[in-house]
Amino acid sequence: MTAKPTESLRSLSYRACAINDLPNSWGLLRHMGLLHRNQVLVAESPDIETAQLAHAMRVADQDVLLRRYEDLGRDHRSFFGLGVHEQALETRIRSFSPAAFRADAAKRSGPSDRAYAFHRATWELRAIPFCLEHWDMLQNRCWCETDGVIQHWTRTASHLHECDRCGDPLADLESFPVPPDMHPALDVLRAFVDPIASTRAAAAEALRAAVREADRSRMFKAVVRLADAIDPDAKDRPINEPRERLHGLWRACTAVIDWPEGFGEIAEFAVTPAQRSKIRAAWLAISDAASSGDRKKAQYQAAFHPGKAANGALSRRDALKLANSLKPVGIRPATEIARLSTEVLMWAWEQGHFTQHRRAHGPRELPAFDRGELVTFSDMWTKRVTASSLAHELGITLHGVEQLAALDVIPASAPAIRNSGPHFYPEDVENFFMRFEEVVAKSASAAETIADPVTLIHAMKHVSGRPKPWGPVIKMLLDGDMCFEVSANRRVADCIVISARDIDVLKGLQFDRDSFEITFSPEIIQNDALSLLNVAGSAVRVLDGLSSRGVNPKFYRVADVEARAQKFVTLPELALALNMIPADAYYWLEDERLTEAMPGLWNRDVIETIVAHRPDPSCRKA
Repeated sequence: MTAKPTESLRSLSYRACAINDLPNSWGLLRHMGLLHRNQVLVAESPDIETAQLAHAMRVADQDVLLRRYEDLGRDHRSFFGLGVHEQALETRIRSFSPAAFRADAAKRSGPSDRAYAFHRATWELRAIPFCLEHWDMLQNRCWCETDGVIQHWTRTASHLHECDRCGDPLADLESFPVPPDMHPALDVLRAFVDPIASTRAAAAEALRAAVREADRSRMFKAVVRLADAIDPDAKDRPINEPRERLHGLWRACTAVIDWPEGFGEIAEFAVTPAQRSKIRAAWLAISDAASSGDRKKAQYQAAFHPGKAANGALSRRDALKLANSLKPVGIRPATEIARLSTEVLMWAWEQGHFTQHRRAHGPRELPAFDRGELVTFSDMWTKRVTASSLAHELGITLHGVEQLAALDVIPASAPAIRNSGPHFYPEDVENFFMRFEEVVAKSASAAETIADPVTLIHAMKHVSGRPKPWGPVIKMLLDGDMCFEVSANRRVADCIVISARDIDVLKGLQFDRDSFEITFSPEIIQNDALSLLNVAGSAVRVLDGLSSRGVNPKFYRVADVEARAQKFVTLPELALALNMIPADAYYWLEDERLTEAMPGLWNRDVIETIVAHRPDPSCRKA
C-alpha cells in the first residue's frame, strides 16, 4: 500500500484495515496503543506506537510521522505545520467528496486495486466545507436510509469510497460544485492548509508579500474568523446551495487577497453594530498577523471614517452617521457589541474599566459605554486564562492553581468578578512556562542524575489527610530548591521526576489559606476531591454521604471533603504505608480485622496500628 501525498493518517489506517478485511479499525489500532475503540485518534493520541503502526501498514515510518497531528500545547495541534485548535479538526465523521472519489476511480490501476480511493487531509478541517482539489461540497451521508447514514471511521468492512452501512459507492452520489467564479479567491486557502509545501508556495503568489510572509497559522485563523463574522450562519446553510454556504469564506479570502484595501466592502455586510465590530476585529487580526507598513493603511480603513462628499466635506447623512457612531451606547447594544453579559459589563463599568459615560433615560441617568472601549475590553476579557483551564494544562487541581496565584508564582492580575476565582493574562502564563523551561534547561546542563527517581504525581500521593501543597512544591522547583528532571509527557505535573528522598520534604510542606487575602473557591469538583483522597477516578464511593450539586462536573464543599480526609484514610494510602500493592494491603487489613468504617474508608488511627505492626512486604499472612 502506498501513502498518497495529501492523504490523512486516518485514511491510511482505514485503507489498511479494509485491505486486510478487518471489520473495524479497533482490530488494528488496539494493538498499536489506541485506548478507545470509538475514537480513531490515530493522528492525535500520544499512546500510538508510530513505528509499529508503520510496520503493520507496510509503509515508511516517515509516512506516519508526517501525518501525525502533534500536540502544540493549549489544545492546539500541528496540521502539517499549521497550528489549529483541536476543535477545528473533525475526528469522528468521515466527510468526503464524490467528485474526488470518481477521479480516484478513473486512476485505478486495475480490479486488484481495491483501496484506490483515499481521504484528503484537508477534508478533516471543519472550516473548509469543500474539496480544494475537485471543487465540490463535502458530504458525510449515504442516503441508503431515509434520514441518511453518517459515515464514520470505525467500521472498515467496506472500503473508504463505499458506504460503511450498505457498501454502495459514495462516488455515485450527486455532487454540488463550487461556482467557478469563486475558485480564484477560495484557492488562496491552499497557501495556508495544503499538506505539500510547493503547493502552498504556488497558491501564496496571489497574496501580498506581507501576508505571504506572515505566520500562516495566525493568518488562517484570522481568515476563518472573518468568514464567521461576515456570515455567522454559514454552517447552518445547506450544501446544495454552495454559493450561499461559501459566501462568507469567499468574501474573507477575497479580503485577504485585497488587503490592506477592501475593508469598506466587507463592512457593508454588517447588519448590526455588533457584527460590524466583529468584522472589524477580524480584519485587524489579519493586519496584526502581517508584518509591513501596510498595516497602518489597513487599520486606518477599519476605523469609523465614513466617506466624504465630492467637495471634501461630510454630507449631512454621513455627518449624522459619524455622530451616532461616536455616541456612547446603552447596556443592551453594549452587550451585542462586546458579546458579554450585562452582569460583566456593569461590573466593569463600576470598577472603572470603562470611561464612566452616562445617558438620560427619562428622569434617570444610566451607564453608557464607548464602542471602541467595548471592543478592546471584550478582546481582553475573552483572552483571559481561567483557573480551571490552567489546572487542566498543568495537570494539577484547581486549588493547586489558587495556591500558585496566592504565592504569586503566576500573577492572577487579570480582572475578574468577585468569587469567580483567579484569572490570568496569557502573557503571565507564557512567562511561567518560559521560566519553567529555563529551569529545565539549566537542570539538564548540570548533568545531575536523580537518584531513586519517582514522578511528582506519585510522590504527592504520600501527602495524606490534607490538600496537596502544589503551590509550595512548584515554587521550590522554580527557585532551584529541589532537584528534578522532566520526561516526555504532555502536562507539567505528569512530566516532573524527583528523588524519592524528597518525599519527606513534600510531606512537610504546608499551605495555610488563611494567611492570604485572595478568595479561595468553597467548592471542589469530583475529580479534585478524589485526588485529595488519593483514590482513582472510579472510586467515587468514598464520597458517599457528602452533599453535592451538579452532575458533570459534580461539585462538593471543600470543607466536607477535607474533613473526611482528616478523619479517614483510603486503601491506596494504606497500601503506601504498608509498602504493598492495594490488593495485598486489603487482605492484610482483613487478616488483622481492621474493617472499613465506611465503604472504601478506614479510621485514620489505623495508620498507628500499621506503624506498630508493619508487616514484611515480601509475605502476607495466610
